[in-house]
Amino acid sequence: MARCHEAGIPTQVGFATKLDLAVELLAEALAANVPFGWVTMDGGYGQ
Repeated sequence: MARCHEAGIPTQVGFATKLDLAVELLAEALAANVPFGWVTMDGGYGQ
């Protein structure tokens, strides 16, 4: 928590997994009508 404070991250910003972030970014891209043909993400750690 101290590192987040030092970095200037607001206290209301919570933890999000890579999947959560990817879904949010994809939703933003769809809402903005960003053209795309496929989507990929990095999620295979330790597999």
